Amino acid sequence: PSDDSLSTCWHNTWLLNHTLGSLQPGDFFLVPSNRTFWFMGGIYARGLSNVTIRIDGILKFSDDEREWPRDPHTHLVLDCLYFEQLHHVTFTSLSSINRGTIDG
Repeated sequence: PSDDSLSTCWHNTWLLNHTLGSLQPGDFFLVPSNRTFWFMGGIYARGLSNVTIRIDGILKFSDDEREWPRDPHTHLVLDCLYFEQLHHVTFTSLSSINRGTIDG
């Protein structure tokens, strides 16, 4: 947390993609509160089913657009987060006072 270096952004992006891709029905994924985790764009999850994703901390994306992953056909930067074919997936946070943040 709190390391905004490009190498950390890339590593965290790889790690989150890997983690989301390995979630199984009934799993619970937590971004802990009072922490900021840095990423590049291109976080992608497909086919998640019956999982809960709770964001209590901050997901922050690098503003260095030159470094972001790009679509190989259009060369446009990829979205921060892209989810498709979800089935009974809950995105949540703590109370309205201490809710998590996606800053991208």
